[in-house]
Amino acid sequence: VHPAKKEARMKNLSFLHQKLVSLLKDFLEKERPLSSVSAVREIESDNSFFGESHSVFSSRTFPDAGRKTERTIFSVNRKPVDYKIPEISRFSEVAEQPSSSSHIKYYGQIFRCYLIVEKDETLYLVDQHAAHERILYQKLIESDPASQELLLPLELETDSDQDAYLKDNLTVYTGLGIGLKSVAPGVWSLYKLPAAAMNNEKTVLDFLLKKWSGKEQMEKEFYAVIACRAAIKEGDAVDDLTAVKLLEKTFNLPVARCPHGRPLWFAVSRKELDQLVGRDLE
Repeated sequence: VHPAKKEARMKNLSFLHQKLVSLLKDFLEKERPLSSVSAVREIESDNSFFGESHSVFSSRTFPDAGRKTERTIFSVNRKPVDYKIPEISRFSEVAEQPSSSSHIKYYGQIFRCYLIVEKDETLYLVDQHAAHERILYQKLIESDPASQELLLPLELETDSDQDAYLKDNLTVYTGLGIGLKSVAPGVWSLYKLPAAAMNNEKTVLDFLLKKWSGKEQMEKEFYAVIACRAAIKEGDAVDDLTAVKLLEKTFNLPVARCPHGRPLWFAVSRKELDQLVGRDLE
């Protein structure tokens, strides 16, 4: 081929294509891992925060080529037992915390919403949004908010009642990390936001237009709405490493409820599972 040529023509192109496909197929067949059933996912990768997670269980096949007869994989030589499924209390008034020192086994994510974990002989379905929301909320209420000034301040128009309310509670807003100043009657400038509230300017403006019963409620509602907006959402894929870190922090929270009062998880013990499938009657 001449050095100045940008293209090269080959003879027997179809033969070369067939040969290349055959070589790749042979290589992939040799490198294909054996199927297995794994009970615990090994965390080895460091994927992106919302990277795709993989299935916990791989399929196992039972080849039966050349046979026309059906084969029974499992058989049960037991008479059916007539029993009533017990009623199990799903949630208590106060969500009890499992031991924070015990080891957790993470199995994966289902419905892009719940994280499956085993701990203390109990199976937990953890709501990823509620858990992350509570973690962020706890961090906000336990530390001084770091604020950032906006490059372009936002204007907030108020009526006379709201104008007076903002003036009376200006020190409270400052304590929340919100920079607010009056520039004209009924006009306010929002020039500073907590770092956790960046990119949520509209949420802050809506919060400023509401009236609250007191400082405690203002702080609770503000931190709750900021944590909710910043938390992992339902539908977000969570990689293994992130999920395990999230679960470890979740089981160390002082309260197992989100800021709005929802439980962080649904739990069922080994004993309850045995009751549900009739194992305790054997």
